[in-house]
Amino acid sequence: MPALPVDILGVEIRRSSTLRQLGRQTCRVKQQEITCCKRFQVCFAKNIQVLKFLKTEQNRQPDWVNRLTFAYILRNLLISDILLMKNLIFTLLFVLSAVLTVQAQTFSLSADTAWVAGPINIDDIETHIDIVNLINSARDIKWERTELVLNPVGMPISDLYTQVCDANACWGGATSTKTFVLDAGATVPMIVHLRNFTAQAANAVVQLKFTDLAFPDNPQFAYYFLDASLTGTHDLPAADVQLFPNPVVESFTLTNSEDVARVRVFNTDGRLVLDAAAQPGNVYMLKDQPAGSYAVVLAAQNGKTFQVIPIVKN
Repeated sequence: MPALPVDILGVEIRRSSTLRQLGRQTCRVKQQEITCCKRFQVCFAKNIQVLKFLKTEQNRQPDWVNRLTFAYILRNLLISDILLMKNLIFTLLFVLSAVLTVQAQTFSLSADTAWVAGPINIDDIETHIDIVNLINSARDIKWERTELVLNPVGMPISDLYTQVCDANACWGGATSTKTFVLDAGATVPMIVHLRNFTAQAANAVVQLKFTDLAFPDNPQFAYYFLDASLTGTHDLPAADVQLFPNPVVESFTLTNSEDVARVRVFNTDGRLVLDAAAQPGNVYMLKDQPAGSYAVVLAAQNGKTFQVIPIVKN
């Protein structure tokens, strides 16, 4: 039979004196791009039967047999390297995603809820959550305030309002967002005040959304419950209601909830998405709501809010 020309990727496969020499030549070419000499050894092992046959029979075979065998081996090498590159690309993408996720966690919050209660005759109560810089560079942090609950409703802002204090200043009730610099390694208390000049019982639930401006798609949320309505020692139930599961898929259940009379759920825009009286079985549905963060606000029989539970909807 005449010798057959074999062409792979436009390169004429020429007979080499030995398979080992072919391997060394292949590796020398590949080393100009990536270090991959071991790749030939893997292919060599995969084709051990062919290689053993050639080692003893190479000189006895017609030229076309050796040339086709070399082509077969090189084809396997090329296919193997393509798979290697695919795996390498997927690995790099996974590592890059993990690195970006870690980098996006540039700050943390000391808690996701804060609670304070005071007597009815105090015009200023406050509570705080710390924001902590986790890396060795300053971050530009934006906070946004959303009042989920502010009672009594309809009061002039001069008589009843909440205000936020960050690293720069305490901002008036009309200010709902600001940006400040969180220095490298710094811890800053993020304080929320309830200013009540109505001479009436008042309470508020405030959501603060924190965003590193370098990673705008990775905000964190904190919820502040402030109550200035106490007239005795047992005005508010204990804030020990439990919620499960969290994250929520379709519904959540409340336990230890004997004092719960009303359940309200707010999304991060401050919109009320569920308002329900206490249900038999204490099961509440959220299956029609999109994935995201929510706040479950619980009220007692006297109408007073007494607990806030942050949840995530999957």
